[in-house]
Amino acid sequence: MAEQLYLDFDNCASVKIRFSAETTVDDVCRVVAESFLEGFSAEQLMLLTKSGEVLSKRQRSLRSLQISGNQRLQVKEITALLYLDFENRPSVAIPLLAETSIEDVYRIVADSFLSGFSAEQLMLLTKSGEVLSNHQRSLNSLNITDNQRLLVLLSRRIPVIGSPAWLREESMGDIYPISWHPALIGRPGHIRDRELLAANLEWLPNGRTISRNHALIVERSGAFYIYHLPGERNITKVNGVQMVSDVPMRLRHNDEILLGEMGIAVRFLRYRTAETVVFEPTST
Repeated sequence: MAEQLYLDFDNCASVKIRFSAETTVDDVCRVVAESFLEGFSAEQLMLLTKSGEVLSKRQRSLRSLQISGNQRLQVKEITALLYLDFENRPSVAIPLLAETSIEDVYRIVADSFLSGFSAEQLMLLTKSGEVLSNHQRSLNSLNITDNQRLLVLLSRRIPVIGSPAWLREESMGDIYPISWHPALIGRPGHIRDRELLAANLEWLPNGRTISRNHALIVERSGAFYIYHLPGERNITKVNGVQMVSDVPMRLRHNDEILLGEMGIAVRFLRYRTAETVVFEPTST
């Protein structure tokens, strides 16, 4: 049985069309182009729900996308064509609006091209290697324009599940939340490691004296451990004790960490909550 669908446009009156259970998103775009928007092709149009969600799976039926009778959709002209480069599959092009948020881009990529992965498991990078981490910003506000390329990587961040932890740089007082692990301390380095960089100390007066991948913090069963990473100028001390590579040290609240030849000091801070109990390892 055919049902009605209402289409809203930016510069002309709304219209209603009839659709069946098999009608696809691409079918609607084609009908709109042929019947209501002279001079446009279906490929130049996209559909959005009332909440602003882009219907990016153009070969899916409206019914499978839970678009029911008497629902309203917005018709928009595509203003940006982005090219996505993957590690282990061919590149693809996706049509978007300039005002599309980074959060929506992540969702569209996960839903349309990476079955089995969620948006939270992905990382998008510009050609220069900048991670698109501000999910509320639009493509336009970040100067991501038509025909630009983005690199899609699977994220290696694991969310921290215990009580909150931070690093405080002692000379300036800046705070670096440890929101994921492994959490890297150092400077921007290889493009694949940048998403793990939790404490970028390059901007400090002696920041370039530490290694790009200097030290690593991980969480295990609610406790935090720091690893010293080998490097030419890489020295890491915890409370005055120099670390050796691949031998972790347990971090506790207010521990002092010294990094590099110049001894850049950061302090590990952790405040327990009433709901969180951190278990100390037992000795035998």
